[in-house]
Amino acid sequence: MCKSIQTIYSICDHVEEHLERCGDLTNWTTLLPKRCRSSFTTATQQGAEQCYWCTRECLRYEREVAMWKREQAERQKQQDGEDEKWRKQEAEMQRAQKDWERLKEEMEREDAEVRQLLFPPC
Repeated sequence: MCKSIQTIYSICDHVEEHLERCGDLTNWTTLLPKRCRSSFTTATQQGAEQCYWCTRECLRYEREVAMWKREQAERQKQQDGEDEKWRKQEAEMQRAQKDWERLKEEMEREDAEVRQLLFPPC
């Protein structure tokens, strides 16, 4: 959430008092987050409406940031899962290749033994 969201709510609660005491809102707009200040610089009697709008915009912005972060985390999780799946497939292929080479060597040895039994040296 906006780090100054509490300030915004308290300003909403007391905006009329500030307007009566100060005549405008310029004295306390510096308490607001920078992205919220522009909505107050021209505020007059509509201070409470401006404050509501600003609060809503801050909350919307924070929701968008949170949603973007969730999407990024989900993408990274998917990518990590795909990478792990690829690594497992690669390892399985390497094991299968080694098994095939061992089996091939074993078959060649057995063939040599059979040839020697069938055709003994003179």
